[in-house]
Amino acid sequence: MKADPLNLVLEKKHKLTNKSYFVTGNEISLIEKTKDILIKNISEQGLFTLEKIKNLSFKKNDVGLFNNNYLYVINDVSSVDDVLLDNISSSNDVYIFYCENSPKTKLKKNIFAKRPDSILFECYSMSKTSKIKVINKYINEFEIKIDEDDFWILVERLDDRYMFLENEINKFKELRGVKIDKIIINKILSNSSDYLDGLFFNILNKNEKIVSMFNKKITNQTEINKVYFVFKQFCLLIISNNSEKEFENSIPRYLFLQKSFLISLFRRYNNKKKRSLINLLNKTEKLTRINGEISSILILRFILQFKKITIS
Repeated sequence: MKADPLNLVLEKKHKLTNKSYFVTGNEISLIEKTKDILIKNISEQGLFTLEKIKNLSFKKNDVGLFNNNYLYVINDVSSVDDVLLDNISSSNDVYIFYCENSPKTKLKKNIFAKRPDSILFECYSMSKTSKIKVINKYINEFEIKIDEDDFWILVERLDDRYMFLENEINKFKELRGVKIDKIIINKILSNSSDYLDGLFFNILNKNEKIVSMFNKKITNQTEINKVYFVFKQFCLLIISNNSEKEFENSIPRYLFLQKSFLISLFRRYNNKKKRSLINLLNKTEKLTRINGEISSILILRFILQFKKITIS
C-alpha cells in the first residue's frame, strides 16, 4: 500500500507493524528523513539488530545468540519480487528498502503498492499544499503568531525540499509565542540555505575560488551533507530531462533568477557527459557507503569533478 512520507515525518511516532517498506522518489533529503524515522520507530518497538547492507546477498543467515530479530536497511531493490515479500512477511525480521527513482524502480514500486503487508513511500519535492501543511505544523508547535500576508511570504521563501525547509523553519523555534512579520522573516532567512545553492551557481569560476568558498562556508558535517544534496539534486535535474524545454519546465519556481544560468548549464550536456555524471554520482555514493559518511574532501573532489565534466 502507499503512504504519505510527510505524515510519517511530521507525526514522527507511528506504530509500524509491516515487515517491508520501500522509500523512493527523487527528493533525496525526504528519502533520507523518511528512512531514518522508520529505523528509529521500528528499533524502538522491539528487539532488533540493525544491519545496513548493500543488497540481499549480504543478508545474515545465522541465528544470533539471543535470537535477535534483524532490521535490514538495503539500498537495492533489484531482487525484490512477490515471492521475496511473501517470505519477508512470514519472517520475524523487518526490511527497509530505499533508493532514488530510476526506470528499474517503476515495477518494484507497483509490487509494494499493491500489497497490504508492505508500504511504499514516494518522496518528491513538496507542492504548495504540502508546504502549507508542514509550515502550519511547525507554526502551531512553536506557538508562533503570523498574519496571513506574512504567512504567504514565509511559504514562498522556504524551500520545496523537506530537510532544507525543516532546517530553516527551526530557526523560528526561539520565537515561541512571538508574532513574526516580513522584517523578522527576512532577517532570519537572510543567511539561509541559499549560500549552499550559491556554491553550485559559482561552479564555472576558477577552482581556487570554488575551494575558497567551500572552505569558508562548509564548516560541519550537516553542511557537508546539505551541499551534497544541493549538487545531487541539480545533477539529477540535468540527467533526467531529455530536452531543453523539459529541463526548463522542471526548474523549481524559487530559482527563477537562476533559470538562464541553469539552462546554459544544461546545454553543455550531451548523452556522453550525462553518463559521466551518472558514473561520478555512483562513485561518490559507493565511497560514501564505504566510509559511512560524506567527508569534506570527498564532496570537494565531487564538486571539482562535476565542474570538469561540465566544461569539458
